[in-house]
Amino acid sequence: MSIEGIKSYYHVNETKFHALTEEECEKIILAALRIMEETGLVIQKNTVGDIFEKAGCTVEGDLVKFPQELVKECIASAAPELVLYDRMGNDVIHATGCNNYYGNGPTNPMYNDFETGERRLALTKDIANNALVSDACPNIDFIMGLGGISDCDPQVADIVELQQILKNTTKPIIPWCIDVENLKDLIE
Repeated sequence: MSIEGIKSYYHVNETKFHALTEEECEKIILAALRIMEETGLVIQKNTVGDIFEKAGCTVEGDLVKFPQELVKECIASAAPELVLYDRMGNDVIHATGCNNYYGNGPTNPMYNDFETGERRLALTKDIANNALVSDACPNIDFIMGLGGISDCDPQVADIVELQQILKNTTKPIIPWCIDVENLKDLIE
């Protein structure tokens, strides 16, 4: 990769499957860097704008613009590998280089009920069933909730979701949270 400060794994990808050329990948990365620097990102409820400013960003209300060099520095400062463990203490995911891992996606508001064929709002039982089925699938490496639960108080939906996943899998979990207080509860 010819973008200084960004490492390419293009030629070490063991699958040798490439939907884009390395040059096309570089164009996308350069465009993303330009958008972050010139257009910026809206950070809703930006209570940490001073942290962005101290790091060298331009902050205009909820709009934050990130200098390209800062983005590259942040990328370079990331750990070379992230290891995730299952609940039995086994290291099962080594996120580094070209390693690929698969899991289900997050917080879909609607479900196609496999028993009735009806499309409906996601329910707590869907989260439990999803975790149970995903746990049994050897090619699923991590679990996400896969549904925005509609049958509980929305202010605790993240906690209810994690509870259902914990009951039905030991695989690594990628949770989400509504706010800092719920994050504390999730960790506990």
